[in-house]
Amino acid sequence: MDSTVITNHPLLKKVPGEPKKEKEYALNKDLTKLSRRELLDLKSRQTKLLENRHFINRLPDKGEKIKNLYDRIVEALEYRTDIENASKLLSKLNIGSNNLNNLEWEGSIQIKKPQTLDSDDEEQNPLEILASSNSTFKNQKIVKKSNDPNEKPLITEEDLKEANEIINGELHLNPVDEKICEREKLELEYRFLPYKSTEFKKKKEEDDKKKEPKKREVTAATPPVILKGTVPLTLKESLDIELHHQTVMKQLLEKQAVERLEAKMKELKAAGLEISSSPEIVPRSKVLSMKKYRLPDPIIDECDLVEDEDEDKSDDSLTDEENEEY
Repeated sequence: MDSTVITNHPLLKKVPGEPKKEKEYALNKDLTKLSRRELLDLKSRQTKLLENRHFINRLPDKGEKIKNLYDRIVEALEYRTDIENASKLLSKLNIGSNNLNNLEWEGSIQIKKPQTLDSDDEEQNPLEILASSNSTFKNQKIVKKSNDPNEKPLITEEDLKEANEIINGELHLNPVDEKICEREKLELEYRFLPYKSTEFKKKKEEDDKKKEPKKREVTAATPPVILKGTVPLTLKESLDIELHHQTVMKQLLEKQAVERLEAKMKELKAAGLEISSSPEIVPRSKVLSMKKYRLPDPIIDECDLVEDEDEDKSDDSLTDEENEEY
């Protein structure tokens, strides 16, 4: 059996409590109630949305709502500026007797404060200062001479004499002052600080040692270390040193060539090859052909001409010898 409970209470058709407020979008807002900062923020956002052409082209209305909102924001900003300008003008408006006279005779509402000028005050109008002939420059001195003959000068001749004696004479100090002057700048001792460890000074010294430049090791990859300084030389001394260096290098090259030749001779003897003491006679044509190897064309032509001349001379010499024999 189903148990049913019958009550006389009416059915609840509404949810208890206050209903949630619908989210108010910028399109439905009253823009006149917003501040200038909020309006400028909205304007910057709408401009960024309008600049995004890809996003606007995907919208069904092609960004018409955004454009309308942008126009409304611009109108609200103009309305707010007009209100601010009007409030400034109304704040300056004062219906007093003096202001009415100024408005009648000068045509302006500006309140002019009465200026009291003393005889010692300088002129503040720049045009009057430039037009006046009393204008001074930085490198000019203003000397005021008093017409009163009985006026005593502030600096007398005795004061000038004392100043010259102090400048020209020796400065005599007390023993205490001399000790203070002789004292050099002392290094500040380590002061105890509760928030630092006692090994702070040692650590600082170690850091200073680390910062010092390291001694570079002399290797084949690094340039030689300059141990001695430079010495100025005359032109003659530098030429003598250069000539001596050239002679030493020449002797060294000759020595190396002799050593290489001896090593080659030993290798040939060990291989069982004989070396002829008499040098082989090489014909001149072969020497010239070897010289012409990898030479430019004009030089080769000159070499050919020299060969032809030598052959002609050899032919002439042969004919002379044959004639003598006959």
